[in-house]
Amino acid sequence: MADPVSNAPPRRSRFLRAVLWLGLAVSLARIGALWYAFALVRKYELPDEVSLPQWLWYPEALLLPPSFAWTVGWAAAFSAALLVGSFTIALVLAAIGRMGSAFGPNSKS
Repeated sequence: MADPVSNAPPRRSRFLRAVLWLGLAVSLARIGALWYAFALVRKYELPDEVSLPQWLWYPEALLLPPSFAWTVGWAAAFSAALLVGSFTIALVLAAIGRMGSAFGPNSKS
């Protein structure tokens, strides 16, 4: 329940909002980079291994076999994996931030 004195949103609401915004930002960057690289591969007919380095999308890239041919279907499926992974990263980062704010100079102890 919100504090009636300060009109500040509850701590859980701020945490979930932070996870949502951070997850959306990380997802947009990672999925956008994937589709940009995928478009370059198709436009210039480059070998997949040269233009789509798997290390950019760790840890999800560990799910891919060493010699992997990218198609639109696989790129879409991998985008879903990146979305889930990005929100997991956002959840961890927001939890670390929340723990840090609990021990900061303005904490109530």
